[in-house]
Amino acid sequence: MGIALYIHIPFCTRKCGYCSFFSISHNFELENKYCTSLVQEIRGYEAQNINIDTIYFGGGNPALLNPGHLKIILEVIRESFIFEQKPEITLEANVENLEEKKLDSYKKMGINRLSVGIQSFDAEKLKILGRHRTVEPYAILNKVLAEFNNVSLDLIYAIPSQTAEDVAADINSIPEQVKHVSYYSLMLEKGTELYSRYKKGTIKLLSENEELKMQQTIIKELKIRKLSRYEISNFALKGYESRHNLHYWRYDEYLGVGAGAVSTLNHTRLENVRDIQKYINGQRLLKKYKLNTKTREKEFLMMNLRLIKGFELQQYGDNFQANFKIKYKKFINKYFKYLSLSKEKLAFNSKGLNIYNLLMSELFIEV
Repeated sequence: MGIALYIHIPFCTRKCGYCSFFSISHNFELENKYCTSLVQEIRGYEAQNINIDTIYFGGGNPALLNPGHLKIILEVIRESFIFEQKPEITLEANVENLEEKKLDSYKKMGINRLSVGIQSFDAEKLKILGRHRTVEPYAILNKVLAEFNNVSLDLIYAIPSQTAEDVAADINSIPEQVKHVSYYSLMLEKGTELYSRYKKGTIKLLSENEELKMQQTIIKELKIRKLSRYEISNFALKGYESRHNLHYWRYDEYLGVGAGAVSTLNHTRLENVRDIQKYINGQRLLKKYKLNTKTREKEFLMMNLRLIKGFELQQYGDNFQANFKIKYKKFINKYFKYLSLSKEKLAFNSKGLNIYNLLMSELFIEV
């Protein structure tokens, strides 16, 4: 089975108020140099005979790239890696950057899935997030859905001043043809504009009860549309789950290329520099270190327990040479009502998913 390949495109028109990802302002000269370096990094893996299952262009905003550059990158990827089956190829894009000509180019070069950043259909909520949409999203989405069968929308809830009714209105605005939705709770990260506003007291966060009410609204409303929850924050029509992200959640190996990208191969973590000039100059790798068993076990549990299906106990045993039920007996006894535990599998039930962070912190005590 192939692994996931992630390509980081750090360019943005402007930094959103909530974003902590590595990103920089876009300009065409920098794009040319960056793509040249990206191609060089990809070719560096050619001799390793790596089998790829999924390709994901993330950012930043990859839709800012000249489609010609995307085509070259994909051609080099096809030359440098092994593909045993047709890969899922996803491109992240802000809705305002999806011009009709680009959609046609994407389809011709083999991109078969789009992950479209919406965040909210409410202009006032977008302003709070530091997003300033200058186009009408519905007309663009209709064109996107006419060209692509596999489209995911990214939305955010728990935005300051937002209500459960606002969330329901956002869901009602999602076109019927959309087969996947990622719905994330707003997280304030240090160093972001929104965090600074929160510390100054100019915005107020919602309560846990308000967030929970919104989450319940999301689950209920998306279920009506046959978009089932398969991960804490992800919902899909059956057969349209994100193949790429499932590699992460199952704790599979993955390869990341580009400035700021991260890889995990053979229990080794590789981290690229978050400095575009160093990356362009060929100083790509920042850190390379072996993951110890404790770290791997924590990450395995943290990722797999985000999934509604959880994980197979045999898989845990094979990876860590331990019996989960014996090692975590105290945790199981204490939190049994939050677990879905059988002879073969462990998962958090709906109540458990509501207190995921608490359960993980308790679980980690025993790792």
